[in-house]
Amino acid sequence: MAWCLPPEFAKKVKESIRKGEFSTEKFNTDSATRRSMLEKIVGKENAQEVNLMYEKSLLLKNQERAMFDFVRKITGLSKAEKEATLAKIRETYATKKERIFEPREQENFLNEVAADIYTRKFRTDVTLKEAQKITEDTARVNELKAKIPADDPIGSPARLKYGAELIASQEYVRQLKVDANVTKGTDYVVEASGAAKSFKATFDNSFFGRQGQKMFYRNPVDWTYKFAKSFPDIVREIRGIDTTAAVKVDGFSRPNALNGKYKKMEIDVDILGEEAFPSELPAKIPAFGRVHRASQAAFNNAALRFRFDYADKLIKQMEKQGIDTTDAFQMKAVGEEINSMTGRGSIGKLEVIGKEINATLFSVKFLKANVNTLLRPFFGKTTTPFSRHVARQNLIRIIGGIAAVNFVAEMMNPGSQEFDPRGSHFGKVATPDGKTFNHSAGLGSLVTLASRLVPTMHDGEWGFWTKNSKTGIYSKLNDASFGKDDAVDMFENFWEGKLSPLAGVLRDHWAGRTYTGEKPDIGTTIKGLTVPISIEQFMDLMEDPSEDNVAVPMLLEMLGYNLGTPYKTNWETSTSQELKQFNEQVGDKVFKEANDEYNRLYNEWFLQYQNDERFTNLSDENKQKLITSKKSEIKGDIFWKYNFTPEKSTPTDLPYLP
Repeated sequence: MAWCLPPEFAKKVKESIRKGEFSTEKFNTDSATRRSMLEKIVGKENAQEVNLMYEKSLLLKNQERAMFDFVRKITGLSKAEKEATLAKIRETYATKKERIFEPREQENFLNEVAADIYTRKFRTDVTLKEAQKITEDTARVNELKAKIPADDPIGSPARLKYGAELIASQEYVRQLKVDANVTKGTDYVVEASGAAKSFKATFDNSFFGRQGQKMFYRNPVDWTYKFAKSFPDIVREIRGIDTTAAVKVDGFSRPNALNGKYKKMEIDVDILGEEAFPSELPAKIPAFGRVHRASQAAFNNAALRFRFDYADKLIKQMEKQGIDTTDAFQMKAVGEEINSMTGRGSIGKLEVIGKEINATLFSVKFLKANVNTLLRPFFGKTTTPFSRHVARQNLIRIIGGIAAVNFVAEMMNPGSQEFDPRGSHFGKVATPDGKTFNHSAGLGSLVTLASRLVPTMHDGEWGFWTKNSKTGIYSKLNDASFGKDDAVDMFENFWEGKLSPLAGVLRDHWAGRTYTGEKPDIGTTIKGLTVPISIEQFMDLMEDPSEDNVAVPMLLEMLGYNLGTPYKTNWETSTSQELKQFNEQVGDKVFKEANDEYNRLYNEWFLQYQNDERFTNLSDENKQKLITSKKSEIKGDIFWKYNFTPEKSTPTDLPYLP
């Protein structure tokens, strides 16, 4: 997109010309000084662009005319102003013409231009020395690329040498970006939010069960092979060996990288990192940093391997079918499918504020990728017949794979699986002890949300229905009952669950309770911002007295198959007067033990009878009555055990107001 100086700054340039502050004489200096002068007139961001335009003008053959055109482009001048400006330019170049093309000065000038061009390209300040290194590295990379024979096999010494040099130069530029100073207030917020997300994503190997789960249903053998390779990556990273560089060296030295087909596809392989790890801050912490880098590398390496290999496969298919693989539209359509299948959908025009969105939502690109997986098989402005065909094949395999897993789980534990998309357990595997594991790669929650927000029928009545998969009870979302969730609540809850850690902590404090029902304090805030998700789940499992098998659920959680626990009610957050009285009588420790006993007894009862015909044949209303009655009975038994009798509250005397 062409850059244009905003009108208000163009006006300032005109005024500066009249005052003599903006002149070709003063511009006869080095690039850094010239930028500093321009910043006072057009601001820091515009100064960089104006200076680059000026320097490019000096490289043109007719420098006098180029300089005049430069001033005209950024301001617009009257006839008198044009003549005066042109006269000044001629006078300046009369004394400068012999000097500017002296070899040493010309070399310095070209280096300054290169520095400004790199600054614009990489969106970070680049010094003369850094620009020289980038230029030298680029020349060396191009030289090695030219030496690779066309028929050289993937992984050959020549290819790997080129790839290593390319990745080293890219890493140098990447480090320049990482080391760039934070300059705006929003940058600090984005960095803080990114650091929290990176902390939360540590201590797991979750790509395979989340972003990469769809690739399992596409090709389970290939998925298993890449899954096995992730563990040596983790070990090497903990030992301090950079494994991501090796994966990139292999990928960027392949034929489809050298011929530009990956670039035409716009597959996300040439990026700083995945959205789950937006910050480098945790990696700088001693000891913890190595574990963090191991988790990050396992995630990034898996994504890169899948994208490189899947791109090669689809390019080969396109060539066999006679599809033009030099056509940018054809290639980009297929590239979007590759990105979507590996958890990185494009957010289109919102990419310009992608960092800010990523600071607000946990995984917006993953969410968009899942939307693409469900919709792109059927329509889309950026799709082609071939890309839609591939997308349909993938969706069929995903649906078939999810159904097969649930069918096997249902055979092992009859009546435990949810096949109604309006149910809270849809797309998950339910275990006999009430836990759930999400194996739908996040697709299930989208289907469930859509199923609840469109009219459907239950018991012969149309409405917006939701189902509690734990109890089997259906609720109508649009019956206007006081205190019940409606369709708007469902939509809001969906997005609240997608908030980033920082945004989630703010939500908790505004709402006066955490997403799990706790009262927010300094402890919940620190936990919400820094404790990895897998560690949180481990702590919850260890606190559960009824949990006798921590290893299996923890392993599945660390692999990305989001763990869901059985029903739990938290008495500490209850506003019930009798529970407050009970807490005061027995103390906090016994109160918590009694709460745990209540949850254990209720879950044991419910798991025993949830598939009993005497329960399943009841109406939704009678199911709820039975559950409420049983909960009251269990609570009463616990009160009796601890010799507690609730005091009856006395009604408040209200004044008579005729």
